[in-house]
Amino acid sequence: MKINAFMVFIIAFFLLIVPTFEIIRKVPIVIKQSNQDGVWINRAKIAWNYFAPGKGVVINTGLHQGTKWWHYFTEWDLGNYIIAIIAADKLGIIDDPLWTADYRIEKILEFLENRELNDDPNYQVPYLVYDAYNGLPGWKTDPNIAKKTTNPSDTGRLLIALKKLKEYKPNLANRIDNIVLRNNYTYVAEQTSEWGEGFYRYYIAQGFAAFNIYTEKVNESLREMERLDEEVNSGTYVEVYGERLPISWITTEPMVLGIMELNLDGIFKKYAQRVYNALEKRYKDVGKYQAWSEGQYDDFEGIGARYLYEWIVTPTYGTWVIMQQGTPGPINIPPVIYTKTVFALDAIYRTNYTNNMVKYILSIPGVIAPDDWGFIEGVSENGRILEDVITAATNAFIIESALHVSSYSLADLPFPFIDGSSRLRASFIVGASWPHGRNNFGASTTDVVGSVFVALKFGEASSSTNIVNYHDSDIVGYDPLTDRMWVGDTYHPNLVSFGGPGVNMLFDYYNDKLSARFTPIGGWHIVTPTKEYWKVVDNQGRTVKDYGIIALYYDESRDSYVLLVGGIGAEGTIAASKVLSDGIPISGRAVVIEVSDGNGDSYITFWSIIHNEEIIGIKEIIP
Repeated sequence: MKINAFMVFIIAFFLLIVPTFEIIRKVPIVIKQSNQDGVWINRAKIAWNYFAPGKGVVINTGLHQGTKWWHYFTEWDLGNYIIAIIAADKLGIIDDPLWTADYRIEKILEFLENRELNDDPNYQVPYLVYDAYNGLPGWKTDPNIAKKTTNPSDTGRLLIALKKLKEYKPNLANRIDNIVLRNNYTYVAEQTSEWGEGFYRYYIAQGFAAFNIYTEKVNESLREMERLDEEVNSGTYVEVYGERLPISWITTEPMVLGIMELNLDGIFKKYAQRVYNALEKRYKDVGKYQAWSEGQYDDFEGIGARYLYEWIVTPTYGTWVIMQQGTPGPINIPPVIYTKTVFALDAIYRTNYTNNMVKYILSIPGVIAPDDWGFIEGVSENGRILEDVITAATNAFIIESALHVSSYSLADLPFPFIDGSSRLRASFIVGASWPHGRNNFGASTTDVVGSVFVALKFGEASSSTNIVNYHDSDIVGYDPLTDRMWVGDTYHPNLVSFGGPGVNMLFDYYNDKLSARFTPIGGWHIVTPTKEYWKVVDNQGRTVKDYGIIALYYDESRDSYVLLVGGIGAEGTIAASKVLSDGIPISGRAVVIEVSDGNGDSYITFWSIIHNEEIIGIKEIIP
């Protein structure tokens, strides 16, 4: 969206004279308290039920079952469980006083330190499958399980989980390093088979690299995305709904894991975006939600309760192909909308499509498993749930997705206010100019100008052609008798707000929830965990130095993101807005900015700030 200088004037004019302005449509204003209560936290709590002791976790060993009906697990499965524990602990949803995160991790580490390895002492390689009931190799307790050793794919996933555990619990680093040394993972990494291709191969190589295991195969795999990108750029690609994709085995699972767990960027994220685009476009084509991935399947239509791979691209069979583990060639069944993928895609891309897909799958009876077993594996494209198919992987993914939703920082801007489909999904909020709110002040018109600056900047990255604006009093309710405030529903749930808490009720509502906030004690100023910042004026009352806050807050109760931009004075607000509109790099959950004299007249003004005559800098970054 491009808006010229004349349009800026028009937008500013309308913002001044009407409470709500939108280029495309009018929005009804209804102030009511949101009825959502911890949307993603509640989903994570449901998923965490799978890992309750006596359900998906065996009480005697502390080890987990890969599925409700299969009391075994692979190294890939164990990686899922470790990451689920970390995410659940960060989300604060582990409430069992005995089965804490530390207790669960201790059980896992004890198993890894003592588990039986391949009986050939020259290898010391883990087996493929272990029994959660007793920790023994699976082949010793079930004659139907082959006596096989693990593979690079499963091991790579476990190593990624152990890397994240080291980061989360640094005191465990030596134990984890010794566990890795106990296993001959170099031998595993030297295997030429079961590495997969493309995204899978690149993703699992990150685990080996994290522990300095560099074999020829690992090094090749770390270059996999560059190789595929070179092929696409040279003309070797397949076009799927207008998206140029590598000719490789492509599904979403390694993509969403690579983004959520490792923040893989660059080429990896570029092609993940194209795959997502293809899924959304296919939905528009066929009219059914698309969440192609891999996972368990039931015995419907007599195909056997096997593991499915839903390939968006294959080198051999074309595109949109479903294959069954252990069976050569494609099979003809309706695609599965995998629950874990629905939630992961929404956590990553935050689009109308993903949001509606989440609502769809949650509307289907039985998706939340009975008897507190978490979520079921998925729903067939024709609406049939996979009856009683419940896995650790699905529920671990959902917990991980809930954590990812709240993990964005200022460094990600303009995302999530520009979503994964390049659409502007934010309502812009300025304070009303008349006295209002519990502080009974009116906002400055400079806040309006700041909102226009940022709207223009976000518009450059957006394909949208509309802007939605509100006055704070349109969307924030306030009861002076109880001093209670609440935020009502808005056209776009994500909010971008301008003006500090003294003049903007929305900033006032969120102020005490922020790591950098304003306080009126002793006069309005900014406080952070370690510092205080005060506006400076000269003996004529002119502003010499001002400070502002830019903060990103995820409101779990509304499942929305709020970008709060405000200064101690009007100069601080416009300077903070300029940081965003000028694209100055920022990071963390909040930053404090300073604006000071830059043109030599010993004071600062609104006019000189917008004409880049003053000095604007970042004083503090709050993680």
